[in-house]
Amino acid sequence: MDKQNLYVALLNAGFGVLISLLVNGSLLIYSLAFIAGFTVLLIERRRIYEKVFRGKLGWTVGGYVMVLISMIAALFVINQGNRDKALIIQATRDFVGHLKPGEYAQAYTVLSDLSKKSYSEDLFLKDNQRLAVKVNDFRIDGVEFNEFDKNKAVVKVSSPFLIYGQNSMAFEFVKELAGWRLAFTPSILQGKTPQANQADRTGSKRRSSGGLGGAIRSIF
Repeated sequence: MDKQNLYVALLNAGFGVLISLLVNGSLLIYSLAFIAGFTVLLIERRRIYEKVFRGKLGWTVGGYVMVLISMIAALFVINQGNRDKALIIQATRDFVGHLKPGEYAQAYTVLSDLSKKSYSEDLFLKDNQRLAVKVNDFRIDGVEFNEFDKNKAVVKVSSPFLIYGQNSMAFEFVKELAGWRLAFTPSILQGKTPQANQADRTGSKRRSSGGLGGAIRSIF
């Protein structure tokens, strides 16, 4: 290996180290594979220039540019799922994060357009305020994309404390022009908080007591 090829190899090795610090997972593997392939093309540039492009400099430069663009486009496509997953996780953190201090108006902005049409902001705020919905702590356990529609996904959220009356919930997200948004309906909130469940239990006891009392009174 001559001095120029050695410099090319060292430069690409340094670029590979930089990429490894910025990305991880499968994307890192693809990135390093592309860097290795492009390094080989650069090292063999003289042979490619003479044998493949027949000594035509313009064609050689154009060929290398096309290869580089193709590699970048491939990485963009491969990384699409990772970007969507990151955006969904961020949207989930925004929504649940706003519930923690009781910022219901900010949490409402994460809802999808369809959810906002069926569940007005005024009603959303009143329901959350009435039931005093708050979240102390939570974690995101995973993101699963719809097998048939990649514009839909489910986020599994769990907490040692209750979120809408449950220790674990599955939030549904849909991809809109503005980004990933939460598909939220009143049924998720209403009747699922500890306060609402306690009210239901109290009401059931009262109805049971009233029924027994009525039966006794009817005897006498």
